[in-house]
Amino acid sequence: MKGFRGGLVAFIPAGYPSLKGFLEAVRGLRRWGVDALELGIPTLKAKYDGPTVRAAYRKVLERGVDIHEALARVEDRFILLSYYDLALEAGLEGFMEAASKAGAFTVLFPDLLIDYLEELGTYVELCRSYGLRPSFFITSCFPHWLISSLTKYEPSLVYMGLMACTGVLLPVSARRNISVARGLLDDVPLIVGFAISTPEQVVECVRAGADGVVVGSALIKALDEGGLKRVESLVRGLKEAVEVGRGT
Repeated sequence: MKGFRGGLVAFIPAGYPSLKGFLEAVRGLRRWGVDALELGIPTLKAKYDGPTVRAAYRKVLERGVDIHEALARVEDRFILLSYYDLALEAGLEGFMEAASKAGAFTVLFPDLLIDYLEELGTYVELCRSYGLRPSFFITSCFPHWLISSLTKYEPSLVYMGLMACTGVLLPVSARRNISVARGLLDDVPLIVGFAISTPEQVVECVRAGADGVVVGSALIKALDEGGLKRVESLVRGLKEAVEVGRGT
């Protein structure tokens, strides 16, 4: 995963819907064409996540799933998603070390550049100390100088949130925002998410300049409503849409 170049990224809460169910879903996702996994640390303080992800996080916590075991049993390297304020509460250095040992190739904190910009240097240094590549979450509201400055840290990826929270409708302005970000990031992989649920949206995002898309809320809903068969159908359709968007 050190040379991650984008594609279809599947987001799922670590341990959802159960330890067994989570591991079965992870194995299936890779078999059905997902290029990378983004695994979320369940929390009741998911400030940028929509109702679907929040509900999934709550179920994992209520069911007492062992998150450490869930992550440790994932065979592939993955993107670990959490919040910087929660990592600070847990002990930042210990959190980063544990993430590396669990198998993450990067730790993505959506609130880092929004609420903790002064911590940017600390985050990057800890990534280097524990063999992780940095990654950054941005929005279209970020100043252009800040987005372009991220390239000097040689991030594994930049994740652009297309909306204020997950699981909502994608706006018409998304294509323009993706195109602008793509022009500011040189050759850094740009993935987009927070509203992606259909093949048509995937094609639009990739054609606008995204190297990949993240699907989370739609995947969780598919798992809840139709199990792994529904997830397989969703993933295969979205994977095909990535290739269509790339013109391949």
